[in-house]
Amino acid sequence: MPRRKKGVRRARKQSTNLNDHVIAVPFSTVKTGTTNATANVAPSLSSRTLSAADNFELYRVTRLRYRQHVPTGGTGQTVVAYYAGVTDTPPATNVANMEATNHNFFSGLNGSPPSRWTNVPRGQLAGYQPWYKTIVGTPDPSVEIQGILNITGSTPATIQYVVEIEGVIEFKGPVDAASTPESRRARMYATQYAVLQKILAEGPAALAAVSSSGFKPFPAVTPPSGM
Repeated sequence: MPRRKKGVRRARKQSTNLNDHVIAVPFSTVKTGTTNATANVAPSLSSRTLSAADNFELYRVTRLRYRQHVPTGGTGQTVVAYYAGVTDTPPATNVANMEATNHNFFSGLNGSPPSRWTNVPRGQLAGYQPWYKTIVGTPDPSVEIQGILNITGSTPATIQYVVEIEGVIEFKGPVDAASTPESRRARMYATQYAVLQKILAEGPAALAAVSSSGFKPFPAVTPPSGM
């Protein structure tokens, strides 16, 4: 078998499937409010990524860091920590919240500089799924939410917080922004039903044309209501 010449690389085969293409969207946002609070680590973190999510089926956050600033007219000790996956009952005190590996502690007075940045390692950031759904509403929230930021204060309900968040969210599986999974499924069934009707009406010639086009109808297709 002839050997490949030194220095010559084989061309990498590129996928032609649009669902394999990944788009990375960086974001920067600020969350404010009163402790205790949580923020989902999802496209809803910023308006930019939320708009991008309308055009894709799946997402994952691949970079995340955060730091705290002194709130206007409020001082106190606050802790921000990241928790992967779904957390039913997040820690409610600073001490408990600081048990998280990626916590950010801040005790600022008026005029104090921001806290240090806390960078979440990608391995801990990933959560339980390789990708997450951009469209919420499934029975299992673990396929929609990659994690949460849990924000606690030394005196809950009185301590204000200002958290600056930066990161990158990757998207894949482009879709029509006006489509829902149900409408896309209905269009697929409608197409299959129309093709099968054509085969039944025109016989072998239509079947040969469909086969050459690469279309593979299911053995049994239920047409959508109204057809």
